[in-house]
Amino acid sequence: MPAAMISVCSHGSCMSQGSAALLSDLEDLSEVLPLKFSQRGCLGLCGQGPNSLLENMPAKAGKPGNQAVNRLDSFSKVLAMVKKFLRAQGAEFAVPEEVLTRARFKSDAMRLLSKSPFRPQHTLDDMQGAIESLSKALDMEDRLIHGSGAITTDRHLSRSRVFDLLLLRGKAWGRLCLAKLNSDTDVEALVTAALHDFGRALLEKPRSFEALVEAAHIYAFSGQTTRAVEFYEKAIDLMKTSGTTHESARLQRRVERLKAGGSIEVDTGDGSGLWKVEEITGVTADTCVYHLRLGRSPGNPHPYPESAWHIQVFLGSTVREYTPISSVSDWEDGSLDLLVKTYPDGTVSRFFGTLRTVQEARDLALQNYAPLEEQNCWVRVSAPLLTLQLPSFSEGGKIVGPVEDLGIIAGGTGIAPALQILSECLPGKSLNCRAVLLYSSRSLQDILMLDELRAIQEASAGQVRVVHTLTAVKDVLQRLQTRCYFSGRHGHFLEDHRPDPPQELTPRVT
Repeated sequence: MPAAMISVCSHGSCMSQGSAALLSDLEDLSEVLPLKFSQRGCLGLCGQGPNSLLENMPAKAGKPGNQAVNRLDSFSKVLAMVKKFLRAQGAEFAVPEEVLTRARFKSDAMRLLSKSPFRPQHTLDDMQGAIESLSKALDMEDRLIHGSGAITTDRHLSRSRVFDLLLLRGKAWGRLCLAKLNSDTDVEALVTAALHDFGRALLEKPRSFEALVEAAHIYAFSGQTTRAVEFYEKAIDLMKTSGTTHESARLQRRVERLKAGGSIEVDTGDGSGLWKVEEITGVTADTCVYHLRLGRSPGNPHPYPESAWHIQVFLGSTVREYTPISSVSDWEDGSLDLLVKTYPDGTVSRFFGTLRTVQEARDLALQNYAPLEEQNCWVRVSAPLLTLQLPSFSEGGKIVGPVEDLGIIAGGTGIAPALQILSECLPGKSLNCRAVLLYSSRSLQDILMLDELRAIQEASAGQVRVVHTLTAVKDVLQRLQTRCYFSGRHGHFLEDHRPDPPQELTPRVT
C-alpha cells in the first residue's frame, strides 16, 4: 500500500494565501513527527486556500483514499490536520512545547507577510507583529544553538532556520519602510535594521542570491545606489550560474536604470516621456478617464495654446493617438487627462484597462518592496502634436476663413477633440462663434463627458448647442453583459451607468 502523504498546493491563489507558511509548518513539525509531505499543483479549490491533499489515507473499504483539506490559514488549523493525518495511521501526536512555540512564531509571521499585500491599511500592524514573532523565534534558535533549550537539535539545521528567519525579518523591516514612506516617520532606523538582518543572513549563506537581492532593494530604496548596484550584480552572477535567467534579466534592467540615474521620470522639457497614473475615474462600463501626472511640470510652454492638439501613446512598437480632455494650462502644470474606451481585443486600449493608480501600485509593491518604476502605473506619451490650427482651422497650409457658424459631428470617444474645439467657441476664446454638436452614442449608457458638455453649454451664453442621438438601443443589455471583461482588468470601470440628462439634452433615437 502506498505511503500516506500530505501534498500542499503551491500554485496560483494558494501561494498568495499562505502555502509557504503551511509548508514551513510541516517542515518544523516533521523534525519530531513521522510526516511525509510534498508540493503539488492546483487542487481546483482556488480561493479557499491554502489547500492540501491527504493522499493514500486508510479507507473503510480497505483501499487507500484521498481527502482534500482547505482554508489552512492558521497554525492551529494545520495542527488539526496533522493530528487527523496521524490518527488515521495509528500514530501519536507528540510534540515538545518548545517545538510548537518555535514553529508557531515563524508561522504567524509568514502568514502576516503573505496577506499584508491584500490589506495595505494594516501593513504597519502586520509588519510590527511579524517582526515581534520572528524576533522571538530567533531568540529560541539562539538558545538551541548554544544548548540552553529544553530540547536538543541539529545545529546545522538550526542555522538554516536562522537564515530563513533573518531573511523573513529583513523583508518585514523593508515593508515597514515602504509603509512609512509617506509619513513623517524617520525610516533610517528601519533601513539599518533591514540591512543588519540581510547582512547576518549572508554570513549564514554567503552565496544566497535571494539575500543579496533583498539587501540591494533596501540600498536602492534608501538612495545608496552604488551599494545597490554592487549587490544586484553579485546576485545576477549567482543567478546565471544557477540558471535563473528570467529573474536575472529583470534585475539587469534595474541595474541599468540605477546607473543611468535611478528614476524613470526624466524631464525632457517638452512633456514627452513617462507619466504616472495619479487617478482613474470610471465613466461607463468600458470607458475611463486616466488622470496622468508628470514628475515635474514640462520646462517648455505648450506649443499650441489656442489650437486643437493631441498626443501619442507608445506601447512597445505600437502607437496610438489620443486627444486630451484636459486643458493647455493643465498640461503646463504637469497634468494630462485621457478619455479611453477599452476593447478586450485592443492593444493600447486594453493596456489602459489594466493600469493601476500610483497608490494601488505602492500598495502592491508592499508584497516585495519592488520599486515603483516596475509597477503598471506608467504611460509613455509624446510631446503635444497639432490637430487643427485655430481659429482659422488651417491644416496642411490650407486656410479656412473666419468661422462664424461651426457644425461638429462626433461619436463615442470622438467627443474628446470636439470638447477641445467647443471650449474655444466660448465668449472671449479664439473662435468665439456659434457651434452645434451632433453627438452620436449607441445608447444612453454610452454617452460620455455629459457633465462637461453641460458646463460648456451653460458657459456659452447660447452660442453652443449640443444635440444627442442614439443608434442602438435594443441590444444594450446584451452588450453590457459581454463587453470589457478580460484578465488583469482594473476595477475602476462603472458597472452601472445610467445618466439622466435634462430635457433639452434628451437623446434623439434614430
